[in-house]
Amino acid sequence: MGIQDYTDSEFKQALERNLRSLTRGKKSSKQPIAILLGGQSGAGKTTIHRIKQKEFQGNI
Repeated sequence: MGIQDYTDSEFKQALERNLRSLTRGKKSSKQPIAILLGGQSGAGKTTIHRIKQKEFQGNI
């Protein structure tokens, strides 16, 4: 089933369901911060991600 096979109503329902799922437990911020991680394999990107996730209490 492709995206073109959904009615507008079905698409909106799925979108709302996905947005609720992705934003559950998240808080908005008046001063959002962006962190861009890049590097070679083994450089520590995942470790930094975990550290920042704890720092921001999972709100990333």
